[in-house]
Amino acid sequence: MLVWLVPVIALHLFLGSFAGGNTDTFYRRFTSPKQSNLILGNSRAAQGVQPTYLKSLNGENFYNFSFTIFDSPYGETYLKAVQEKIKPDTKAGNFIITVDPWSVSNHKNDLHSEPEKKGMLGKLHFFNLNPNYDYLLTNYHKSWFNIYSTRDSKYKGKMYLNNDGWLELNITFNSEKEYQKNVEEKLSSYRSYAKEYGVSQNRISRLNEMIAFLKDHGKVILVRLPQSTAMHQIEERYSPEFNGLMKQIATLNGVKFIDFSDSGDAFNYLDGNHLQKDSGREFTKMLNDSLQTYFKP
Repeated sequence: MLVWLVPVIALHLFLGSFAGGNTDTFYRRFTSPKQSNLILGNSRAAQGVQPTYLKSLNGENFYNFSFTIFDSPYGETYLKAVQEKIKPDTKAGNFIITVDPWSVSNHKNDLHSEPEKKGMLGKLHFFNLNPNYDYLLTNYHKSWFNIYSTRDSKYKGKMYLNNDGWLELNITFNSEKEYQKNVEEKLSSYRSYAKEYGVSQNRISRLNEMIAFLKDHGKVILVRLPQSTAMHQIEERYSPEFNGLMKQIATLNGVKFIDFSDSGDAFNYLDGNHLQKDSGREFTKMLNDSLQTYFKP
């Protein structure tokens, strides 16, 4: 058995060494070193906040450690991942916690469960390895030859995860009709979520735990990102009390809450929910101006 097992392992070690920004939309976030300044949230933050245009007060760069509404709602699993990602001696870090109603929601059938424990972040043991074979073995489900054929040196894919954790989408539409179809499909999926999900007190408690943990390492700010007017209306019907709740949490924890959700028409979106690349850049610059005011000693 050893005769064929050794070359198989060697082949996988070789192929895995080429994993990078094209491998998938998550892998690279588990290959960077521990960080002092983090951007947290779901895919709205992963695509919409570009660390290149943010300045921390400690002179180190921000890192985007955001995932999806299914992988990184506020809970024990995401908190554990953040604890693994942060430099343990950080005392003057800057932390942007992005919030929206979906980041503190659960399925109505079980508002207290945390299904993400069985998902990508829950399966992982190592969050800062390069190459990260732990991630590839537990979460990469394509052929490993695909890693080599899509290696970074070959091209940049339509979805590319940059070294700073920003998920860059280079998607164009052939017509206005195709774009509108993409928007309607996304909005339709969130209308369905709104029927099936509800804001969870367990998630709210976990968000408070995340804030408390990060405050021990520096300054924290809660940010609600922009979304299209149509998406904003869905969220307002789903959770009209959300902004008031975030203000209460911010006051309770002694942090600031900034709401950009009513500035939707100032930006362009891929699907009504996620900022397009150019708009993400402009929004991040706007966010940076706010941070310089808030994070200033």
